[in-house]
Amino acid sequence: MLKNYIKIAMRNFMRHKLYSFINVFGLAAGLAFIILIYLFIRHEFSYDRFHENAANIYRLNERELRKAGGQEEKDLLGYYKTTGDVFKSAYLPLPLGPALKEAFPEVQQYCRRDYSDLVFMQDNKVFKEKVMLTDAGFFQVFSFPVLDGDPETVLNEKNKIVLTPEIARKYFGRTNPIGKSLTVVFGNEEKLFTVSGIAAAPPSNSSLQFSAVMPIENKTNYDQNMERWGSFNTTLFLELADGTSPAAFESKLKDFSRDRFQGTVDWITSRTGLTAADDPFSITLTPLTGIHLDASVDWPDTGNTRNILILSGIALLILVIACLNYIALALTSASGRVQEVGVRKVLGSSRTQVARQFWAEAQFLVLVSILIGILLTRLFLPVFNGFVKRELVLNLLQQPGILIALAVIALLTGLVAGGYPAAVFSRSKPVTALKGHSTWRLRPNFMRGTVLTQFTLSGFLIISSLIMYRQMQFINQQDLGYNKEQVLVLETNTGWTDEGERLKDQLRNELAANNEVLSVSGTTSSFNRGWDINGYETPDGENKMTFVYRIDYDYLKTLGIELADGRNFSPDNPSDVTEGILVNEALVKDMNLESPIGAKVPWRKDHNQTIIGVMKDYYFMSLDSKMMPVVLHINPEEGKIVHILVKLAPGQLPEGMQAVEKAWKKVAPEKPFEYTFLDEDVAGQYESYTRWMNIVGISTIFAIFIACLGLFGLAGIMAVNKTKEIGIRKVLGATVANVVGLLSKEFVLIVSIAMVIATPAAWYAMDKWLGNFANHIDLGGWGFARIALTAVAAAALIAGLTVGAQSVKAALGNPVDSLRDE
Repeated sequence: MLKNYIKIAMRNFMRHKLYSFINVFGLAAGLAFIILIYLFIRHEFSYDRFHENAANIYRLNERELRKAGGQEEKDLLGYYKTTGDVFKSAYLPLPLGPALKEAFPEVQQYCRRDYSDLVFMQDNKVFKEKVMLTDAGFFQVFSFPVLDGDPETVLNEKNKIVLTPEIARKYFGRTNPIGKSLTVVFGNEEKLFTVSGIAAAPPSNSSLQFSAVMPIENKTNYDQNMERWGSFNTTLFLELADGTSPAAFESKLKDFSRDRFQGTVDWITSRTGLTAADDPFSITLTPLTGIHLDASVDWPDTGNTRNILILSGIALLILVIACLNYIALALTSASGRVQEVGVRKVLGSSRTQVARQFWAEAQFLVLVSILIGILLTRLFLPVFNGFVKRELVLNLLQQPGILIALAVIALLTGLVAGGYPAAVFSRSKPVTALKGHSTWRLRPNFMRGTVLTQFTLSGFLIISSLIMYRQMQFINQQDLGYNKEQVLVLETNTGWTDEGERLKDQLRNELAANNEVLSVSGTTSSFNRGWDINGYETPDGENKMTFVYRIDYDYLKTLGIELADGRNFSPDNPSDVTEGILVNEALVKDMNLESPIGAKVPWRKDHNQTIIGVMKDYYFMSLDSKMMPVVLHINPEEGKIVHILVKLAPGQLPEGMQAVEKAWKKVAPEKPFEYTFLDEDVAGQYESYTRWMNIVGISTIFAIFIACLGLFGLAGIMAVNKTKEIGIRKVLGATVANVVGLLSKEFVLIVSIAMVIATPAAWYAMDKWLGNFANHIDLGGWGFARIALTAVAAAALIAGLTVGAQSVKAALGNPVDSLRDE
């Protein structure tokens, strides 16, 4: 019997190819979308949960109060988010870990973490690798599998190193690397390490990533930093004993902090006006499993719980709508099978058999939709991974939640889609059914509400996508105050040494006669690659903070930064090295200087710097930050050259790069030629925004597609219900245009109401989103009106094309067919 039901279902599928294809593919697309979003959200919440002792591991943070009474805020899921009243950082002094282990019995183990990009050399292979420097107990605290070697001893000596399999093959091929030597370059010093272990590469949902691991004792100036409680430059993790309350432990840390960080407290109070009673400094704990979604601390690739919640809501709504569309289209298709039911009953089919037939067909088509949905997911997963910058994997055997959800969806959707026509048709009389009559009548009110919801969501997403695109376009076209095009950023890999200065000068001399290269410069840190912060005192005694960069004489020329007043650094003025600084207009404004040239800026301890030039403001940070004060200096004692900037001539990119690489290999043959483009570094500042813009764009496409299917279904229902009315109108002389207008006017109203609802909602949501940017497009007046009108036009066009097909089909029908029984 089941085989017969499937045969009939397939025949009906082929008989109504258009309806069947749209119905099955529409539900499949909705399921594919919800699976993709589920995989993404599941991945975001899975960070660091694979560690065996994850529940007892915490990252320590410093918390600085910026004003009295400042409080941290939490999002809807309980994760901390950023606020201007409190500054939090995951960097703490190097000696804190050992001190806590000694002071508190609750601390089972501590694990300090730092990163360094170091050059590896083996035979003729020279590459730069991302190395984690950590404590000997790293592989006991964290559950990264050690594939070869003893986890307890692989880091117990300063010259030991652990590699991932990929890095091991890179330098040693297929031979066993354990016990073999590897040369690592620290600045201009080469050190020999012994490979003591092979550890599995961290999964993509790990907050700790590495290619190699070595003891933290190799950190630059380790011994000096172990004596400095004021140098915050290392991340610290603690594994607490079972049953330890993190809140109680944080309370204990308050007294400890007062004793060990008095200098830091004094520094904060002197710059904020707070007192020690305001508790301006404290140490807090973040659970390991909460690090990824803790937006209050600057951490690589932090998630966004607000966006995750919004995306979850959109995905669920699209799934519900896709299922409702399937049901509506299935009912529309079933409405043409009244006579078929009559024939079956005349031939002896029972009421139960008729009901089973419709149920079986509905479940069969839903299962087909699920299979196609899974195939679509596999097909689009690599593309989706590229958009969201993740390594998501679909493995149904290891993800039973997906299978359970799909089974529930199949059961409920199939029961409703097959159950209603089964109930109606199974009790209809054969004679009535054979005449084409039935108690069956499709009621469009429910579908009207569904389509209204769909186009409201679609309109919201269309407007949101357009605004996001306009904002990213605005960022790309914004005058940043410098020229980022055709600038190569080279890594010196020389650390805190004078080697970077020598390398920069040699490279400049080698390229001096090259027409493809316009200029060469150096700096401590290029854009989006960190910074130094220092304090200065305004004339009225207020203490403020500024960003500080060490540059050279050609920095302004290389980047095209303009001076608003004064002059650039010059070799003809030796005092510039130790006394002169360049500042931006923001610092002049902060200091309220009417004549900034020659003004003294209180700097460090008992030392003033002289302003020799004022630069026009330029965005050295991203446009989601306000313009900040910046100071540039050329003192080699206060900063080392870490990055070399090479400005290439317009239209000479390939030739210029070849020339730079050739010169590099001549002046630094032992160092890898590693570069990025400055415009790519700048674009990297907006990677998370671009990712969410892509996700919203994908959601928009799915929402529009499914909304069109809903319109198609509603148009079909309307056409079925108005069959006789259309026939009578055509007999009385109505034209095709009259009939199309009759069927279309309701859809125009539905789409109009949807856009009226969606427009203010999208404006409100996008106004909040744009609030993340200190510089953004204006949503007031004609700017937003143009976006809204574009969205309305797009929705109207999509709706018109969708409804038009059904309307024309109904209008071209023969009125005799609908009136023959009257």
